Amino acid sequence: MWCPRCDQGEVVRAKIMATGEVVRVCQECDALWPDDVEVKKDNFKDFSTFVKPKGLKGLWSELQRIP
Repeated sequence: MWCPRCDQGEVVRAKIMATGEVVRVCQECDALWPDDVEVKKDNFKDFSTFVKPKGLKGLWSELQRIP
Protein backbone atom coordinates (compact mmCIF):
# COMPACT_ATOMS: atom_id res chain seq x y z
CA MET A 1 0.00 0.00 0.00
CA TRP A 2 1.30 3.47 -0.92
CA CYS A 3 1.41 6.05 1.88
CA PRO A 4 -1.50 8.50 1.77
CA ARG A 5 0.50 11.06 3.76
CA CYS A 6 3.65 11.46 1.64
CA ASP A 7 2.72 9.55 -1.52
CA GLN A 8 6.36 8.46 -1.74
CA GLY A 9 6.74 5.37 0.43
CA GLU A 10 5.25 1.96 1.01
CA VAL A 11 3.23 1.30 4.16
CA VAL A 12 4.35 -1.97 5.74
CA ARG A 13 3.17 -4.02 8.72
CA ALA A 14 5.61 -4.25 11.58
CA LYS A 15 5.77 -5.31 15.20
CA ILE A 16 7.20 -3.04 17.86
CA MET A 17 9.52 -5.58 19.41
CA ALA A 18 9.49 -4.13 22.94
CA THR A 19 5.70 -4.09 23.24
CA GLY A 20 4.48 -6.66 20.71
CA GLU A 21 2.13 -4.09 19.16
CA VAL A 22 1.44 -4.52 15.45
CA VAL A 23 1.42 -1.31 13.45
CA ARG A 24 1.62 -0.12 9.88
CA VAL A 25 4.34 2.39 9.10
CA CYS A 26 5.52 4.26 6.02
CA GLN A 27 9.08 3.41 5.03
CA GLU A 28 9.62 6.95 3.75
CA CYS A 29 7.97 9.46 6.11
CA ASP A 30 7.51 7.34 9.29
CA ALA A 31 3.75 7.89 9.43
CA LEU A 32 2.28 5.20 11.68
CA TRP A 33 -1.15 3.64 12.10
CA PRO A 34 -2.06 1.00 14.71
CA ASP A 35 -2.98 -2.21 12.90
CA ASP A 36 -6.68 -1.88 13.76
CA VAL A 37 -6.96 1.67 12.34
CA GLU A 38 -7.77 2.43 8.71
CA VAL A 39 -4.80 3.95 6.90
CA LYS A 40 -5.84 7.46 5.87
CA LYS A 41 -4.06 10.77 5.31
CA ASP A 42 -5.68 12.48 8.27
CA ASN A 43 -5.29 9.90 11.04
CA PHE A 44 -1.59 8.95 11.20
CA LYS A 45 0.75 9.37 14.13
CA ASP A 46 4.45 10.04 13.82
CA PHE A 47 6.42 6.85 14.59
CA SER A 48 8.78 8.52 17.09
CA THR A 49 5.93 10.38 18.80
CA PHE A 50 4.00 7.11 19.12
CA VAL A 51 6.85 5.12 20.72
CA LYS A 52 8.62 7.71 22.92
CA PRO A 53 6.02 7.43 25.74
CA LYS A 54 6.81 3.68 25.71
CA GLY A 55 10.48 4.43 26.47
CA LEU A 56 11.67 3.82 22.90
CA LYS A 57 13.72 6.05 20.61
CA GLY A 58 11.73 5.72 17.39
CA LEU A 59 14.39 3.76 15.51
CA TRP A 60 13.63 1.30 12.72
CA SER A 61 15.78 -1.23 14.59
CA GLU A 62 13.00 -1.30 17.22
CA LEU A 63 10.63 -2.75 14.59
CA GLN A 64 10.36 -6.17 13.04
CA ARG A 65 8.70 -6.23 9.63
CA ILE A 66 5.93 -8.80 9.35
CA PRO A 67 3.84 -9.96 6.37
